[in-house]
Amino acid sequence: MHGHNYRLLVQVEGQPDPGTGMILDFVKLQAIVQEAILERCDHHTLNDLMDNPTAENLARWMWVELRPHLPGLCELELFETDELSVIYRGE
Repeated sequence: MHGHNYRLLVQVEGQPDPGTGMILDFVKLQAIVQEAILERCDHHTLNDLMDNPTAENLARWMWVELRPHLPGLCELELFETDELSVIYRGE
């Protein structure tokens, strides 16, 4: 067993709200990602979530978990290192 310090980039798209000028407040976005993904992954054994926790499989799993909470979700980029990442845009 070994560990990683992943970094996740979550992108949403949509029309900005005329009142706030935002598609989604970053504080709300962070809370959604924290609850749906980070609390379940951070300092946990990823093999308990799936049989083969590659970056590609993790990104797909994260998409499935986030999509119901983020209708404007358009892209996830999961960095395994500072230079190496995978991008997932849904099925």
